Amino acid sequence: MKYLLCPKQYQAERSVVDSFSDNEFTILGGDAQTGKTTVAKRLLKNADRAHVYTTYVPGNFTKAYGNVGLAFASALGLPVTSDFMSFRNVERPLEDMIGGREFRLIFDDASVHFGGGAEQRNATIDLVRTLIRRFPNLKILLVSKPKILDGALKEVVAKKARYVDIGVWQYDQQYRTFITQVGEVCGFKRSQFTNDDFMKGLLERSHGASGAIIKSLQALARNSSYRDCPSLPVECLRNLWKF
Repeated sequence: MKYLLCPKQYQAERSVVDSFSDNEFTILGGDAQTGKTTVAKRLLKNADRAHVYTTYVPGNFTKAYGNVGLAFASALGLPVTSDFMSFRNVERPLEDMIGGREFRLIFDDASVHFGGGAEQRNATIDLVRTLIRRFPNLKILLVSKPKILDGALKEVVAKKARYVDIGVWQYDQQYRTFITQVGEVCGFKRSQFTNDDFMKGLLERSHGASGAIIKSLQALARNSSYRDCPSLPVECLRNLWKF
């Protein structure tokens, strides 16, 4: 279930890959629990290692180390020491790791890396500026809202930026098909998804976000009485946490 892919996430993934092909600076966004991190990690998992080198820098790295240079070094698998706070010491190992391939760099929770005060924001922007200058084949993805480009970062991104949004579900046949497929993966039967009130209630509670829908069905599947009932009742949603 970790990399369960829904149509909206698949479409976002393909849009990001197209943006990379067009050599565009890319921002991946969407509402909470729509699957932004899932898409980012699938981009890593599905990359052609013979032609693409990938690096994923999660926001909790910068939170943990309090320094984006160390967070970047850790993401590369380099020692987290003061020596690697300087890009001069990172440059040669990174060049060897890339080995002439396309370099795809993902900053998840980009507002963490580019936030945290002026010092951290400027350090991250300087790192991005240096990487762009040093590696012409660099493709950058920020998991963030588009407003991240409202500040000084916009000056660094000379080329056009593309914003890819992971949409939310509406109540239609595609939504019903998705729910049924996820439910079957969770252990339910297709015949249990015939109650329109349940389907509409799940959509409302999850705000249409794919990740929230998946978590809800996973939680319901842990209750054997729901797995055995002929049709899932809307009442079962009342026992779930609020998203």
